[in-house]
Amino acid sequence: MKEFKTLEELKTDNDLQKLCKTEWRKVKINGKEVIACGTNLAYEDILWGGAYEIISEINKEFKLNLDTCEIASTIRDKILELVFLDYGIEFVDIYDEY
Repeated sequence: MKEFKTLEELKTDNDLQKLCKTEWRKVKINGKEVIACGTNLAYEDILWGGAYEIISEINKEFKLNLDTCEIASTIRDKILELVFLDYGIEFVDIYDEY
């Protein structure tokens, strides 16, 4: 597992800069394990996609017309905030743009 002293050092690593937008690697920054991702798509697509499916099923089953996209985005954000932060999981994006 690669180790870095700073976030800047991690983001300028040649190997990590080659990650595609959905790839990730576990690394350490200042002794703390983090998940370095090419972009936020590595985790947000999984979270948002799952939430979208749930809300779509609720709409279908109960004949509702909830804003599936907006609610899926809110659920994604809450999962990142409540679950991952509470469990100490941290994602670090190498790139902010796709």
